[in-house]
Amino acid sequence: MAYAAAITASTRVLADGRRVLTVLVVETDAEATSEYVLRASSSGTSTVSGTLDLPRSGYITHVQCKLVSGAGATVQPRWGQASGWTDDTADAIDGLDTAAAYHAEGVALPYTLHPTSAPAIYGRSTVSAGSNNVVHTRITIVEAG
Repeated sequence: MAYAAAITASTRVLADGRRVLTVLVVETDAEATSEYVLRASSSGTSTVSGTLDLPRSGYITHVQCKLVSGAGATVQPRWGQASGWTDDTADAIDGLDTAAAYHAEGVALPYTLHPTSAPAIYGRSTVSAGSNNVVHTRITIVEAG
């Protein structure tokens, strides 16, 4: 099989009007360089997989990531703003510092989407080995105030 990522999301609004987006990503046949995409439209109204709001500027505030099955032993979630991004470029948002089979961490990773025709957040679970891995990731994103 080929790599696939199923993305679902829900949005709620805080009392101060900022949006909170909870994204669930289920990856199959994931490997170290596999990427899923949280795409935003260029119009200023943003979408995840064409359905829900992705703030143009915000914070990734919580991550749960679990290697469910496969040849890998660990995952180390990371995010950037271009396909194939690397940690030493302006396209890197950041990620978790350590690799583990399961993560549940509060983080404060700020981002502002590039003002391009196809702004997006690209995520990688960065699986340690193999290409037959199943990974479940839940990400909380809070809109910047």
